[in-house]
Amino acid sequence: MSCEVKVLSNVDDLSEVQDQFGLSSEENWLNAVCYALSPAGDVLAFGHGSILVILSSKWDRQRQLNVYRIAWKGAIDDPNCLITSILCAPMVGQGSSQISMDFSFIVVGLDNGQVLFYGENGTLVHSQLFHQEPVQAIKAQSGKHINEELYVFYASCAVIIHGAQLFPLLRSLKQQIGRYGVGSPRVNEAQEVVACRKWSYGKSMTVQDSVVVGPQKTCTFDHLLTASLEGGFFAKYRHAPPQNSLIVAAGMKPYIGFHYAKEGFTQPVLADVARAVASKIKSALPSWFGGSSSTPQTPPEPQLPPSEALICRFGLCDLPRSAFSVWLAPNYSLAAVADTLGRVILIDCVKGIALRIWKGYRDAQCGFVEVAEKVAKDSAVKQDRRKALFLVIYAPRRSVLEVWSLQSGPKVAAFTAAKNGQLIYNTHSLMGVGSGSSKVKYSGYGCTFFDPSDCSLKEISIPFHCALSDSKSKTAKDLHLLKRLKICLKAGDGARRRSRTR
Repeated sequence: MSCEVKVLSNVDDLSEVQDQFGLSSEENWLNAVCYALSPAGDVLAFGHGSILVILSSKWDRQRQLNVYRIAWKGAIDDPNCLITSILCAPMVGQGSSQISMDFSFIVVGLDNGQVLFYGENGTLVHSQLFHQEPVQAIKAQSGKHINEELYVFYASCAVIIHGAQLFPLLRSLKQQIGRYGVGSPRVNEAQEVVACRKWSYGKSMTVQDSVVVGPQKTCTFDHLLTASLEGGFFAKYRHAPPQNSLIVAAGMKPYIGFHYAKEGFTQPVLADVARAVASKIKSALPSWFGGSSSTPQTPPEPQLPPSEALICRFGLCDLPRSAFSVWLAPNYSLAAVADTLGRVILIDCVKGIALRIWKGYRDAQCGFVEVAEKVAKDSAVKQDRRKALFLVIYAPRRSVLEVWSLQSGPKVAAFTAAKNGQLIYNTHSLMGVGSGSSKVKYSGYGCTFFDPSDCSLKEISIPFHCALSDSKSKTAKDLHLLKRLKICLKAGDGARRRSRTR
């Protein structure tokens, strides 16, 4: 068995989606739209301008694969806003006995900073404004022993929403809408503001994309070293190292920045408290002294969550280099960064160093594939399954799809791909899992290639033995001999046929 690119499903209504956006004459129209594939494979969403198209999948017995067809299409509630990012979040059924997917939410980010939550039928379930800037990207994380979180990235900050606070609200709102209908007063009363945390970047860095690595464990030596570097010889420090969360930002100045945020409660600054009290007193003075102003009252500004400053401890600085995208590995320790100079750099998120560089990949798109070793079912000895990590690089200008073994392994395979395709990579799986649902299997479409030439979604299948680069590996040696034997047999059949024709 070798690396393969298998067809997972077909998108029958892809031409209709293209016509809906008015991009029927564009070959690279996928670069101009926002798209998202559910990790469960049930929903495929497209957005362009103010138009949203949702496709659902159904099993086709004749072709023996899933087929995506349009389930809903239309404009968002505010036609003056533009869609900037989309994410599909599959939800697990409610209850401890539910271990499979029930439905999906489509999360849409707009250019005014608002985030919309749609159902599969195009019903707006919830909307909230977190920051008054265009949404750069919406990402999520879920898995075993991992906190479910939804990330909304802006140019100047990142918003972190805990799934334990968001998904129960979305479930209840969906039930209220199904019971009383859209626009019912009871549904409006059930609307709540979702609590979140907002972390702001420094003003010196231009951020194009970011990933949240998560909490980092710090030893005592690193804690004392950081305190000494920040505060000098007479720095005050705590005996126990604080809990920090790491956000890796890609952009300019620096090219890659490693930002840290302290977890837990932060004491508000006295200047902010005094400023808030002064504004309240200033607005209340006319009513105290009985003076009524004849000027029309301006609408109140939306209440935005307060932001906490991130500390960029270090970064990889390169002035002529500008990064435009970053992808996080499933193990949360590695990340791939693509820049405008045609390079793809593999970085260690924990150590903050560059491990490997690939050259000649303009407008590259990357994704990670984690493969577990197959163990015999009748094995009496229980042993941990080894896992291998591979990097998939799609170079649209070269029309090639390459698979590399990490961290320092060789190129495993290379496939010819369409120039106008897209590599879809998800860092999340099933979401909305309760504390009692421990039997949920987190699996799905992690890395998928979207080929518009034949309107198909293709899976990149990589066997575990491709990571065994050791010459003494029995599996790799046997497969190599089998491959040579097949080539010899084919060559022998061809020689016999030629001799017979003569």
